Amino acid sequence: MLKDNAAKPAWEPAFKKRFEGLYLENEPMSKHTSIRIGGPARFLVNAASVDDLIDAVKFASQNGIDYFLLGGGSNILVGDYGFHGIVIKNMCVNYIIDDNIISAETGMTLDDLVDVSHHNSLSGLEFAAGIWGTVGGAVCGNAGAFGGSVSDVFHKAVLLDEDNKVVTADKEKLKFRYRHSALKDNRELALSASFKLVKGDKDEIGAKISRHREIRREKHPLDYYSAGSFFKNLKNPRDAGMNVAAGWYLDQVGARERRIGDAGVFEKHANIFVNYGEATAADMVKLGAGLKAEVKEKFSVDLRMEVRPVGDFGEHRELLETIID
Repeated sequence: MLKDNAAKPAWEPAFKKRFEGLYLENEPMSKHTSIRIGGPARFLVNAASVDDLIDAVKFASQNGIDYFLLGGGSNILVGDYGFHGIVIKNMCVNYIIDDNIISAETGMTLDDLVDVSHHNSLSGLEFAAGIWGTVGGAVCGNAGAFGGSVSDVFHKAVLLDEDNKVVTADKEKLKFRYRHSALKDNRELALSASFKLVKGDKDEIGAKISRHREIRREKHPLDYYSAGSFFKNLKNPRDAGMNVAAGWYLDQVGARERRIGDAGVFEKHANIFVNYGEATAADMVKLGAGLKAEVKEKFSVDLRMEVRPVGDFGEHRELLETIID
């Protein structure tokens, strides 16, 4: 939080004028993350239109301000000391359908997009039923479950590139791989994404979606706050085409019994860390680092965070670095 006697940045008056009515100052990020952890953002812009989204990114980049694009708030862990620049919250949720292709703005939740596909008898997104987060986050991280992933149905995206130009990107440009895309390695922003689906039987599509949601309800915490799977799954050294669940390794070291402060491992899933009330980012980092060390000692494998760290972790930054990919 900016102290009363601290010098205000030269860009602040122009920022407040352009985004009047859209921004929050010293806004706790714990209000905007699924795990309910995170210190204050210097400014948070609620971008409900693509124009506002583009303008916020341009303003930050042109003024040399550190910024972060926030979607649904899942799969991230914000430091206890907050974020000292501008958080831009993507609230753009419009979509259109052209035959078997759905194009959606990237602030829309992936689970809502699943419902859209179902209502229009389009198959291909059933794997995403119940996945937290936005379309933008799902494309960026190539989200997946039940043997499917975003890259399987991805058609193209409209991006704001690093030169602040609006461009179109195909699958080749995004270089999808397991839980990763080129968007994780650059400052390009997906404004919208389209998915090529296939016509199907509405009842069959709905039944599959219901099964997947039920499975996720059984394995994921509904009564506690969580960011999703904490560690990435690993490649099987005996079969490069298969993954070994990080949760399996964590189970072997008794992870489900571990807790530091109000940060603990969910009793039904060893790779989901939950906030039991007043957990801090520091608690989560300590919990993750300790479990990683135990797995390393027992199996000689390195677990890497799937949850994305954001902002200022203060004195725990060095420990955080030990579990970042």
